[in-house]
Amino acid sequence: MQLRVFIGSSEKDLKYAQAIAKIVDGASEMIDGERSVTAVGWWDRNVFPLGQTLIESLELAVRRANAAILVAGPGDSVQKADGKIVSQPRANVIFEYGMFVAVRGRKQVGLATFFEQVELPSDIGGVLHMRLKTSEPFNEEDFIRDNKAEIESWLKPLKTQASKQASFERCWSVVGDAEKLALEHIVPEIATATQIDMVSIYRPVAGMYRYLDDFRNTPGNRLRVCFANMWDSTLESAYARKIAGKKAGYMRDSLLETIQRYLGDETVVDATDPKRIRATPPAGCAADYRVYLTDQRVTYNYCRVDDVLLIIPLDMKKAQRPSPPGWVFRCDDAPHAFSYYVGDFEKILAESQQIYGTEKAGPPGQ
Repeated sequence: MQLRVFIGSSEKDLKYAQAIAKIVDGASEMIDGERSVTAVGWWDRNVFPLGQTLIESLELAVRRANAAILVAGPGDSVQKADGKIVSQPRANVIFEYGMFVAVRGRKQVGLATFFEQVELPSDIGGVLHMRLKTSEPFNEEDFIRDNKAEIESWLKPLKTQASKQASFERCWSVVGDAEKLALEHIVPEIATATQIDMVSIYRPVAGMYRYLDDFRNTPGNRLRVCFANMWDSTLESAYARKIAGKKAGYMRDSLLETIQRYLGDETVVDATDPKRIRATPPAGCAADYRVYLTDQRVTYNYCRVDDVLLIIPLDMKKAQRPSPPGWVFRCDDAPHAFSYYVGDFEKILAESQQIYGTEKAGPPGQ
């Protein structure tokens, strides 16, 4: 199992936290094709996304990470009852330290300090902490050199423990109508979502376009949707032979209709060259919409909304009763499986042609 180490600090101490993150990432090894350790910094846009309260995001970060390092630098000057002025860490750092200790245990959480004049709360003052070295002006290379051994020594037993843990992950196996599954597991997540990704032959599950009014009007949101290339006559004929009751012309017309529903009724796609798409996004659209076509064979419907994704395999030979199972993966419960399918989606996009969008799309910054 991968060791995921959350790195927290005040904004003032961000430079120290980012240097610690580099030390943590540098201590990683490749085991079965996967990094053994990864640092997750509070500054990562996926840790505190738009649309969530800070406490909701922090609770999710605690569940995702299995260890943490909190940087406790001198944040606030406090006058004590005897008139003495002392420096204390920012309250949010101590609060986050307490949350991680409550869930992960003291051995999994490190408190890093470098200033003797920092006064810690008495409840944690007796706990051994990382005493790191730094100097002014701050130099990242010197900081990493001087503190690498201290942090790697703290990481070593945690890496050993994580490597011995079984890599079983929890997911939900679901059976039923695809639209009902999406309505239950995916659509409720849209209200706070910033990222939606989909792959389908010609119609995404649940008619997702019906639930995107608020999403499309929020700056910073991004939707990427990829369809089978029905302008490739060979591919279109292959799908027509395999999907019961569907003719080639019907699927191309349905794909045109789907694209119009996502991009607007005025969307025009050239019948012979889909790259000649002309679309006016819905009025007030502030989100980043991108549409792709793939020449690969689509074997499952994929729908990701932030940290939840739904996979529904496509049996293209005949209808089944009962329906074949689908799977719901949540990043905090199944990080490896979630990461695998997200990576597979990025590979599909890398080999697809983008027919609509303001720029060529790459993987989201994480």
